This record gives sequence, C-alpha cells and structure tokens, in this order.
Amino acid sequence: MSKIEYPTLVPELRFPEFVEQDGWKPKILEEVCDLQAGKFVKAANIKSEKDDSLYPCYGGNGLRGFTESFTHNGNYSLIGRQGALCGNINFVSGKFHATEHAVVVEPKEGVDNSWLYYELCRLNLNRFATGQAQPGLSVDNLYRVDTHVPLVEKEQQKIADCLVSIDGLITTNTKKSDSLKLHKKGLIQKLFPEEGKRVPELRFSDFEGDWKPASIAKMGMVVTGSTPSTSHTEYYGGEHLFVSPADISENRFIETTKSTLTTEGIRKSRVVQSGSVLFVCIGSTIGKTAQVKYDCATNQQINAITAFPGYDDDFLYYLLSFHSLTISELAGKQAVPIINKATFSKVVLMVPEEKEQKRIADILSSIDELISALNKKIEALKAHKKGLVQRIFPYLERVSE
Repeated sequence: MSKIEYPTLVPELRFPEFVEQDGWKPKILEEVCDLQAGKFVKAANIKSEKDDSLYPCYGGNGLRGFTESFTHNGNYSLIGRQGALCGNINFVSGKFHATEHAVVVEPKEGVDNSWLYYELCRLNLNRFATGQAQPGLSVDNLYRVDTHVPLVEKEQQKIADCLVSIDGLITTNTKKSDSLKLHKKGLIQKLFPEEGKRVPELRFSDFEGDWKPASIAKMGMVVTGSTPSTSHTEYYGGEHLFVSPADISENRFIETTKSTLTTEGIRKSRVVQSGSVLFVCIGSTIGKTAQVKYDCATNQQINAITAFPGYDDDFLYYLLSFHSLTISELAGKQAVPIINKATFSKVVLMVPEEKEQKRIADILSSIDELISALNKKIEALKAHKKGLVQRIFPYLERVSE
C-alpha cells in the first residue's frame, strides 16, 4: 500500500540569508504548539461596552464583549472552535478572557509566536470543522493538522516582522479612515438643520437666510428601477452597470456591480444618468444611499433621483444620506418594508440656495475623497500581503511513494 508523506518544502520567495538553509520541515500542530480551550463564562456576565474595569472576552466567532475576569495575560493566537466562523484566528495581547469556544495557542520552544499566528491564518482551519447545525473544531483534530516550519527560528522571525509591518500599515490607515468617517459624521450633523429648524448649526459666513422646504419630486426626477427578463440571457453580461441593493456599501460611488447589462439589456431598463442619487426603498436594506459615476440601470428596489436645475446632485446625495433613517421610517413595520414612489417623492426636506448646496457638497466631497484614497491604499496593502504570503510560505503538496 502506498504511503503518503509530506516532503521538506522551500517557499518560492526566501530572504537571502536563508537561501542556503534546509527546506521547511513537515510537522503537525501538536509538535509546534500547545492548545487549550478557554473557560466558560455566563452570558449575563459579558458586557457589550468596555470600561476600565473590564477585559476583552473572546469566543468562537472572535470578540464577544467584555468581562470582569480574565483567563490569560500575554500575547496569544486564539482559534475560534465553535460556530459559523470557527477556525477564525485572532492575535490578542494583554489581559483577556477566552471562553470554552476559543482555543488558546502557545508556541513550543523554537517556534516564533508571531510567525505561528500567520501560519495558523494560512492553514484555513475551518475546513477541519465537523458538524452541520453547529460546526466545531476539537483540540484533538487541530493537533493533527499538518504544517511546515522553518528550522531556523530567525527565519520565522524575519517572515513575521515583514508581515507585521504590513499589518501595521493597514491598521494605521484604517484608523485614519475611521477618524475621517467620524469627523464627516459630526460635520454633517452640523451642516444640515435639525428637525424643526430652518438653519444649520454650522454655516459658511457668506450665506444667510432660512433654508426652504422642498419635496424630493421638486428637487429631481424620481425613477424607480426595473429588472430586464432574466430568461433573456442576451440582456446580461455586458459593460453597463446594473445596480441592486447588494451593490451599495458604505462607499459613496457605485463603480462595479455584481450583475451587468448588455446594450440590448439596458434598452429594456430605465436608464439612470451619471451623478444621480440612489435610494433603496424596498427590503431589509431600505435607506441605503449611493451615487452613480456612469449612466446605468437599477432594479425595482431602488429609486434614482436626478437633480433638476437649481439643485446639485452631490448635495442631494448628502441630504438624502443625512435623512435616510427618517425616510426609512415611512415604510413602517411590515414583513417586507417598502416606501412606494409616490410617498418617497412627497418627502419634504429643508434646502438652501444652490451656491450653498455646492459649498456644502464640496467640503464633504473632499473628505470622501480622502477616505476613498485611504480605502484603496488599504485594499492594495491587503492584496500585497496576500500575494506575499503565497510566496514566502511554501505550497503544501502530498507525495506518494
């Protein structure tokens, strides 16, 4: 009978000082680290908000909340062992509580702690989960997972240092992006009047006078989308964007969509002009708002608003974003929330003169551009890290003899 084994492997990309070293040695996790399940804590003792007297509490799906007790103090990788996200890896520092649904990982002698974290992330441990209704990972099964380890700990450290530096850049830029989002949120609340008021708290010095009430129908042409027949395959797979609520994220502009239309398909749709504002009016994501850069089409869950003369498209995006929650409440409580076109069109909001609209839109757009640039940098760093991991860790192959 053929015997299956793992060979010694060499990664595609290696730091120069380790090129002459032997390949990475095959091991199982039991030889690399000690694994220990955490300690049970009552759900009632897990708080949703942190204060100085509480410690992070990690369970099967990552951070659960905060507790008065802690089980560990130091730097550890944690493996989620229960739930839909079992196999997820977190690296935790300081005092924390690990529940029985998390496995605490401690490296053995000769294994770098940070390198081990990246190796665990790479192993895709979720594939070893058992059970359907409630997938889980047992410590015994985890111990038998195959891995490869550089024999020289300094090589492990060099790999870890490289990846830690990239993660540091990702974290730094993420914090900058989050800070800008928070600043923008606070600024919007001051640049638009509170309910029942006719002027905002913060205003540019060269503008005065009350803002005027105007319905959405007065501000722009409202178009409800439609879906070309899916039985006609010739309508789909072209170069024209076809927007559904799933395509609307926290980003302002829609630049890609899951489905696209051919020229023939978009002729069967209601074309939305570039610059128009999109507002989800049906379904669980009612109130989501976006803006389009290019002519496109939307499905029937979305109303598009194209500004009339005297009204600025960009301002309308921020205006509807600011009032999205209030407008969403018009749907009421029903199985499938819906705001029909007539009701949506009659919504009255306070609006300034066009010059003030443009000034408000310009300052908020400048912040959005900074956020967008940071988000693109973050995505580029993540892609670079992913590609690097594929090259500085060896590809695991099984060979028979």
